[in-house]
Amino acid sequence: MSFSKSKPSNYVTKEQIERARNVDMVEFLERTEGFSVKKSGNGYRCDVHDSLFITNDRKGWYWNSRDEGGNNAIAFCMKIYGQSFTEAVKSLCGDIQIEYTPNKITSKPSVSKDKESNRLILPEQDHKENGQRNYSNVIAYLCKTRGLEYSIVNQLIYDRKLYQGVGYSGLQLVGYDSSNTPFYRFKNDVPENAPEYVTVELQAQKQKGEKYICEGFSGEHILELIERGITKKYVNMIAVNGDGIMSRYAFCRSVSDSSTYRVDLPGSDKKYSFSLLGTNKNKLYVFESVIDMLSYASFYAINNGQDAWQQLTMLSLGGKSDVALDEFLKNKPIAEITFCLDNDDAGKHATEQLSDKYALKGYAVSKDIPLNKDFNDDLKAFRALNEKKILYKQQNRLNVKIQQNTRMCENEKLFSAV
Repeated sequence: MSFSKSKPSNYVTKEQIERARNVDMVEFLERTEGFSVKKSGNGYRCDVHDSLFITNDRKGWYWNSRDEGGNNAIAFCMKIYGQSFTEAVKSLCGDIQIEYTPNKITSKPSVSKDKESNRLILPEQDHKENGQRNYSNVIAYLCKTRGLEYSIVNQLIYDRKLYQGVGYSGLQLVGYDSSNTPFYRFKNDVPENAPEYVTVELQAQKQKGEKYICEGFSGEHILELIERGITKKYVNMIAVNGDGIMSRYAFCRSVSDSSTYRVDLPGSDKKYSFSLLGTNKNKLYVFESVIDMLSYASFYAINNGQDAWQQLTMLSLGGKSDVALDEFLKNKPIAEITFCLDNDDAGKHATEQLSDKYALKGYAVSKDIPLNKDFNDDLKAFRALNEKKILYKQQNRLNVKIQQNTRMCENEKLFSAV
């Protein structure tokens, strides 16, 4: 007699996932929350929360005031209701009943007051075996994969705005001691024969900021943990914004072509998102991301000269919320704002809202929309086209040379026949 194995409670089928992904967001919000969602421009807008925008396909969504968004209702349930992936799929398919309340939507999750969660601890700088600082992965990613101008990347590295950070799987960096040695803790269960935790006085950033007492183990044990297979080293691009005393914001993204990992580091203050002050301090260019900003700067350098980009004053919102923009405009002589957000439904909607808002505040407002989804897509398309042109010219030169050699051979044959 054979017995069939029962599915675990957290199991969902591919069919269920597909059904959940295709849920109509307009109908979903009207059914579960009682909202009225109406057609607005190139999408739909909620009457109760006018910053909640649904894309034209009625699946994607973006909530500007919360700086949250996704491609489907699964993402909405996970980010707004706090459901797990399985709960989201099952509730959207009607297989389990989850009680929805407007309170879950109208208020943001409370932020812990614990000091540890509010510390911005910058990852270790990666080093080569000879002790020199290593930037090779970041440079390759930004210049080769993303197509940015090397001179811009090099300048930002020199200014300590960009660097190649180190992380270790399963470990949490908790700070640096007085000799700048990093200290770590295990995120989950402590493995057998693990380094012993010690209580030590640390700082969140090397030689900067207030000191605090914390438990952890010295980074000197990392090599041993890697050799034992307990952790793995990985490197990321770190973009830092600071006030010269302490960094207040840092953005982290993977430099792997196959990874889409990107996140504001814990403890980052969104009000101080990544920015660059140019020599022209009267006009501000606003972008959704650091990569878009640097892509725009690269275009400016290509068209106006290698150092021309340093004229630009630029700000990355780190999304579509204008929290960073409000803060940036304080005590600065900005008179004109150019919004350079993405060329998609959510980006266009945010551009319209922000343009209206800041025009009413007295700023001269304009927009510069990319041809593709964003300015990095434009830059990569430009680089690819240039490569084709170069290959075409090289092929033409080669064809001319072949023709010349052929004629020379034919002439030599004629002369030898005489």
